[in-house]
Amino acid sequence: MTIQYFYSPFHVTHDGEVASIIAGEMELSILADCINNPDVKEDEGAAGLDVIDSRASELATGKIE
Repeated sequence: MTIQYFYSPFHVTHDGEVASIIAGEMELSILADCINNPDVKEDEGAAGLDVIDSRASELATGKIE
């Protein structure tokens, strides 16, 4: 039996295009949770994610989908 590796768990249960969309949404959700953490200032979160402050703000407010 050959071991198969997948990009994400979603790629096991869905076709490639759908799985990539779901995985992308999950990644955005995790990033938004990190930015919205009350212990992390927005500019610190932006620096940690290597994005500009306005992009971090858009992610935190849900403007990026």
